[in-house]
Amino acid sequence: MMDRDKSYTLDRDELEEGMAKQGLTLSINEIDLLINFYDNDGKGALNYDELVEALKGEMNERRYNLVRKAFDMMDAKGSGM
Repeated sequence: MMDRDKSYTLDRDELEEGMAKQGLTLSINEIDLLINFYDNDGKGALNYDELVEALKGEMNERRYNLVRKAFDMMDAKGSGM
């Protein structure tokens, strides 16, 4: 699960760890750039909507499955929130 503190957001450490688990190793600078670019509410972490914005593009089946997997990891209780 990526959202270790159950805040419904991903901070730098959670995002770095989650990406690494998916085989994508990013530098701290790259993680900070992603968060700074997509963090619309200025809280220093990505919420679900911001994460989707960061991952979206052409939503082919592979991309949809990746987003779904990331969300399911965050939504361990299956509440959809």
